[in-house]
Amino acid sequence: MNKYILLLTALIIISLPAMAQEESKYHIGRETKVKEVIPGLGMIKGTVHALHYLEHLPETMIDVADGRQIEVDKHGHFEFEIDAGSHKITVSHEGFRDLVIENIVITEGHETHINIGLAIIEEEEKIEEEEKKD
Repeated sequence: MNKYILLLTALIIISLPAMAQEESKYHIGRETKVKEVIPGLGMIKGTVHALHYLEHLPETMIDVADGRQIEVDKHGHFEFEIDAGSHKITVSHEGFRDLVIENIVITEGHETHINIGLAIIEEEEKIEEEEKKD
């Protein structure tokens, strides 16, 4: 009888690590909890020009919703890395209307190309803006 109890105890002890390993495996259909998602990076590239003249606009500023400010180069080109996801940018150049672009979807590892045309502020609008500032 003692031999059977000893043999049974030995089998239980030997099978415990196998049971513990079984619990740590992933099973299809079971919920897996994610503590944190770290987005990858994507790229936004493009050119800024005057809307009706197709003239490149150097010294244009691009305000990114994450707080960065990007200046385009002398040819009106820009490119910058940004987290994957949905973003908003504001494009501004003196003498032109600001342009707000919302919901730009950036995919990890991909480039998003944007060609931006800014409209010239008409004389009446310039006067109204100056009056608002005063």
